[in-house]
Amino acid sequence: MKEFKILSKTTTEYGFQKSLLKKAAVFVHLYYEESLEKSMSYLFNLPEELTVYVYVANPKTYDCLMNLVRQKGCQNVHVAAKRNRGRDFSVLLVEAKDEIRKFDYIGFVHDKKSHAGIEDEMGQNWQKCLFECTVASNEFVCNVIHLLEKDKGIGVLSAPLPPEKYLTGLRGKLWSTNYDHTVDLLHGLNVNILPDPKEDPLTIGTAFWFRRTALDKLLDHPWSYEDFPEEPMAEDGTVCHALERAIGYVSEEAGYRNYYLMNNEYGGYYLGLNEMALTLAITAMRERGAVRYRDGWLDFPLSAKKDLNESEWINYALSYRKVDFILDKSLPKTKELMERIEKAHVKAGRIFDVNHLEEAELDKIREKDFGIIACVRKEEEATVEGMLRTISRKAMFY
Repeated sequence: MKEFKILSKTTTEYGFQKSLLKKAAVFVHLYYEESLEKSMSYLFNLPEELTVYVYVANPKTYDCLMNLVRQKGCQNVHVAAKRNRGRDFSVLLVEAKDEIRKFDYIGFVHDKKSHAGIEDEMGQNWQKCLFECTVASNEFVCNVIHLLEKDKGIGVLSAPLPPEKYLTGLRGKLWSTNYDHTVDLLHGLNVNILPDPKEDPLTIGTAFWFRRTALDKLLDHPWSYEDFPEEPMAEDGTVCHALERAIGYVSEEAGYRNYYLMNNEYGGYYLGLNEMALTLAITAMRERGAVRYRDGWLDFPLSAKKDLNESEWINYALSYRKVDFILDKSLPKTKELMERIEKAHVKAGRIFDVNHLEEAELDKIREKDFGIIACVRKEEEATVEGMLRTISRKAMFY
C-alpha cells in the first residue's frame, strides 16, 4: 500500500529555512496555449528564491509565455524552446538533464489535455490535480522541500490519479498495455526490483517531486530525442507510458520510499470523492452478493471470489488492443473460452496451435500491444511460458 504525504497549502512548516530553496528547482513542460495562463498562475506564485525552468514545444505557446514572463518581471522563471518530440519526458531526460544535476530536490509538472479537449471536465480536473499536488502554493512547495530535507529516506512524492469519474474506473488496471514495456525498460536500466502485474504501478503520470539520487539510474542513461516516438504519439504502449510507470521502481531500487503527495485543501476534496466512489462500489457489490459484512468487516463469499477470479482473464483481454491465443484445440474448455471471448466483445487476433508453436510462429506474437491468452493442458504451461520468455512476453492462462 502506498501512503500519502499531505502538506499545508497556506502555512509553512516550523523550522523551514529559506536557504533550502537554493537546493531545489521546478521543471515544467507546457504545450497548450489554452491553459497557459492557468498553469503560469501557479508558477508565478512560487518563492522568488526558487528557480523555475519552463520548456515549450509549441511556438504560439512559447511567444505567449515570453510575453507573460516579461509582464510579470519574474527573474527566477527561465523559458526555453524544445523539439516537439518526447513531450514531458524529453524535458526530464534530454533538455533539462544537465540543469537537473545542479539540484538535490526537483519538482516536475506538465500541462494536461484529455482526448476530448482542454475545456472538458476531465481535462480540467486532471490538470488541477497535477498542479495542486506539486506546485499548489509558495507555502506548499516550501513544505515539500522541507520534508525532503528532513526525511532522507523519501525518493519520490507523486501526484495521485485524479478522483475523476472516468479515471476512477481505471483503478486496478493501470498497466493497460504497458506492463511488458515497463519490465523491459527496467531491465535496460539494470533495475532488479520489478513490478507485480496484479498490482497497479507505483507511479502513474509525471507530476512529482524527487530526490535526484533516487532516479540516478534513469538520469544516467544516455537518452536522446530519437528514443521517443514522433508526434502524433500513440495514446498508449510507448516508451513514455512505460517510463511514467517505471519511476517508482527506479527509486525503490536506489533504496528509497515513495509516497503520494497532495496539499491539505485538495486532500479534503480528494477524500470526499473517493469516499463517495467507495460507497457506490460496495453498495453495487452487496446488491450482487459479491460482498457482505461479517463481524463488522467486509467479507467476500467464496462463490464471489470464484466469479472474480474467472473474470480476471476478461479484464486482462480488454486491456489490450487485440489478443492472440495459444490453444490446445483438443480441450473442451477451448471451445468454452472462445464462446466467452465472443460474448465479452474481446478483439481476437491470431490463433496458434500449441502443438505447432515454433520459432517462426513466435516471431508473429512479439507485438507488445497484443495480449496473449493460452488455453493448454497443465503440463504444457511451463513449456509455453519458456517459449514466450525468449521473446520477453507472458501469457494469461485460462
